[in-house]
Amino acid sequence: MKKGELQRAKIIDIAIGQIAEKGIAATSFQKIADTLGISQSGVFHYFKNKTELFLGVLESILERRTELINQLITPTDDSIGRIRKHCQASLTWLIDRPSEAKIILYLYQQSSTNSVVLPFGEKVILNGRNRLEDLIVEGQAEGSISPKVDAKLWGRLLHEFLTGSLMQTICLYENCLLPKEVQEFDIRLNELLDCLKA
Repeated sequence: MKKGELQRAKIIDIAIGQIAEKGIAATSFQKIADTLGISQSGVFHYFKNKTELFLGVLESILERRTELINQLITPTDDSIGRIRKHCQASLTWLIDRPSEAKIILYLYQQSSTNSVVLPFGEKVILNGRNRLEDLIVEGQAEGSISPKVDAKLWGRLLHEFLTGSLMQTICLYENCLLPKEVQEFDIRLNELLDCLKA
């Protein structure tokens, strides 16, 4: 990683903590600069304003999450296994990186009020639905998912299940109910996936 890329990554890592704790409005370029031992203009060199910073943080988070999912899915997994691992990797990511998960929830909230963030939020939602739909279509081609399954509908249903589960789990993250939520997530996921089988 080049020096400029490394500095940008450090800024993003500091910003993740601030945004997850206080939201983007209360995020301070000066505090980021102070933490890194650089001038505030050093932060502005990479991000002109808070919206640019927020979008940079989101891109970084989604890249990390995608890497985690791709690492868990193997070529030998059948289509149901790929969908299961995709969903379970998202939950694992939330548990391992709760600050990042909080920022994705914050993205959904910001998308409803910030016209600059809205296209990014729409892209995240549609990409998630489309990825699950593609996995279903692959499963239908393999013969492990019923051809009667409406791939578009089920891609959306699974994405909504996943998003809702993540939202509820992050709300309970600090609570002793977390292990139970994880166990129940797997039960609900398996029930849904059973509906897809050929």
